[in-house]
Amino acid sequence: GAADIRYLIKYGDTPTVIFGPGLTEQMHAANEWANLDDLITAVKVLALTILQWCGWE
Repeated sequence: GAADIRYLIKYGDTPTVIFGPGLTEQMHAANEWANLDDLITAVKVLALTILQWCGWE
């Protein structure tokens, strides 16, 4: 795969998830793109996940 997540799992014994906007059919394709609304939603979800992980309420 094209993601470095495999190193965190294999060598770092680190719990991991992979997440992002767009369609799975387009991942890593030459014409890969993401809808702006989907990108904004992904940024919000990621930011809130980080805040929750750090104990923010």
